[in-house]
Amino acid sequence: MKEAPHTVSVSHHGAKSDNRAGIPGHEELAEQEVRLKEFRKERRSARRDVKELLQLAPDARRARIENARSRFRSQVFVELLLEEARIQVRQDVKTSIDLASLVPVAVHWMAGAVAPDWAFRITCMASAVKANAVRISGEMAVADQCFSDLRRRIRRNPVLRSADLAEITTGEAALRYEQRKYDDAERLLDKAILHHRLAGNTRGLAQALILQGQVHSARQVFDQANRCYAKVVALLEPEEEPFLVQCAVTGQVNCLCGLGDYDGAEELLDAHRGLYQGNDRYRTAALRGLEGEIAIGRGLWATAAASYTECRDGCLEIGRDHDATIACLQIARAMLEQGQIEQVLTMATEVLEIFRARGAEQEALSALILIQEAAASRTLTAAILNKVRRQLEAHAV
Repeated sequence: MKEAPHTVSVSHHGAKSDNRAGIPGHEELAEQEVRLKEFRKERRSARRDVKELLQLAPDARRARIENARSRFRSQVFVELLLEEARIQVRQDVKTSIDLASLVPVAVHWMAGAVAPDWAFRITCMASAVKANAVRISGEMAVADQCFSDLRRRIRRNPVLRSADLAEITTGEAALRYEQRKYDDAERLLDKAILHHRLAGNTRGLAQALILQGQVHSARQVFDQANRCYAKVVALLEPEEEPFLVQCAVTGQVNCLCGLGDYDGAEELLDAHRGLYQGNDRYRTAALRGLEGEIAIGRGLWATAAASYTECRDGCLEIGRDHDATIACLQIARAMLEQGQIEQVLTMATEVLEIFRARGAEQEALSALILIQEAAASRTLTAAILNKVRRQLEAHAV
């Protein structure tokens, strides 16, 4: 059979396009270059808009969007705003909540200019990010309501992609884990892992595996937990995903502590200490918490108190009140073992003032009030602290 002739078309401007090979001609290349330049320009402008919002006071951001004429009105801006809300979860959880809340505001002012399915999807994902940030801030009942509302929306309009469903399901599983509803958490994680694999999302898969490890750890099945964390370490490159690898290593260190292998925990932590360096306040707080846990296991009470104090202060700074409260319980334990009951009372009183000023969740307030009252009456014991910690981690809603 003869080969078909190699056809070549010529544009009005003399630009040739190879029809058989699908190679674009000069005109098409020029058009693509123009579109690419326009997209880059729009993205730079959108980044500037997001940066400007971050520099404003929270109560001024919404008005800035609503009062604008043409700025803050592009899909690129909305998508970058949502991505910044995800980033801020680790840096400043209240800023994350605020930015996620602004997404539907911006979409509202774009009504008619964007596809309804895109608007639905982006606002659903903003709700998921907000719900997750609310959970991290410690407001479990509010987070539960956020996820319930989101699930109702999705059932009415099931147009989300596997990647979106994976993110939502992983976030809800994290809430069930913190509520100690481990069966529900595992069921959701099985779905999340499937969605992440269907979407080809390695990063999301790693996040779900880390959470699965945490569920196994909470049930004290440390060998299964360690296997989950090991999968994450094998799946990711530390240079590309330092935070997730750090989370997996943190899980492995906690597993070794749970097994009473404090020497192994310290050795593993030392081997990966570089993951906890840098300007990320959460990573520094996590490192101090691990050092404190190892010190408690070894009975080094002064070292434990100092490490957990730094952990608590870092958590308070970034709005992680739940984690800060857990750190307070460990500080109280270390102080109690040293006979420093007055210091326990002072510490609980100071943190209570901070929590009341910022409107912290009732569970955190109740935990600190109990410590304060028990310290004042000289009835505080390690058993009481352990019980309070279990209750705090339950977050019954």
